[in-house]
Amino acid sequence: MSVGSYRLMRQAAGRGWFAQIQVETVPGDPGVLWSVPLGDPESVHPPGYAAEVTAALAGAAGALAALQAAGVDTTGHTVHIRQLGILATDTEQTAIRAASAAATAAAFDTPATVAFDGTAWHCEIPQAG
Repeated sequence: MSVGSYRLMRQAAGRGWFAQIQVETVPGDPGVLWSVPLGDPESVHPPGYAAEVTAALAGAAGALAALQAAGVDTTGHTVHIRQLGILATDTEQTAIRAASAAATAAAFDTPATVAFDGTAWHCEIPQAG
């Protein structure tokens, strides 16, 4: 079992972005599961935040594919999303997706870079080496 977390908190030109996510990897079938405990006051929950939950799941799944492409062995691991914190006024889906990807990379002890390209947030995972 390994835990990874990432907190994206940026402010520029009067606009803010925020997403905080924690994931845990456990032995199991490859994939990503929403495993935030019901009633966790620090996290959002479906169905009221379906788009945000979908973005978090997509970010972790994308990170698994990028990690494999970078030479990191992720086979035999399931990623559980344990926490997703947002600020309703300062969170959008690309920020959540990038933070989720970076948290997943951290759970596999792999550095990742989160950057804004002027339109959307992205997470880059370098080749292992």
